[in-house]
Amino acid sequence: MCLFKFFLDKECITTYNTVIVLIVLIHNGTLRFTLKGGFVLIKIDNNSSKAIYEQIYDEMAKLILSGAVKPDEQLPSVRELAGLLKISPNTIQKAYRFLEMDNYIYTIRGKGNFVGNAEKLRSIHIEMLKKELFKLIETLQRAGMSDDEMLKLIKEILDKKNDQEDLC
Repeated sequence: MCLFKFFLDKECITTYNTVIVLIVLIHNGTLRFTLKGGFVLIKIDNNSSKAIYEQIYDEMAKLILSGAVKPDEQLPSVRELAGLLKISPNTIQKAYRFLEMDNYIYTIRGKGNFVGNAEKLRSIHIEMLKKELFKLIETLQRAGMSDDEMLKLIKEILDKKNDQEDLC
């Protein structure tokens, strides 16, 4: 388990309805927390050049698209999540607002924020990624790379990614 490889400065467990949120502040400045008792589902890096609300957005979108968080499941409130993460509620609200604009989540006034239909979002997301991949392949072909070289490059990248996952 990845968590055992790091020196933990602080650990906090709380429940929000049926959702368990675990917060671990890692010694290197990275903040990680998990929903539903799994481990290390969201990573926030305070040293990143990417804004914290964008990191929260990206990580929540990954969770939703992967099915780790189920449709119609209630998310922690803005205030609760902000308190757990020790960041401004405005940052959480901004991430939630962008997630809602992109239909990852929806809000029921007075009740909270809930996960949207992940399967529809996932198929749209995959189609967008296919278009990006097509453009990248065209660029590599214009640069003179053969299909075999591209396949070899993809295999190298996948092997490297799998090796990194094995470290955890």
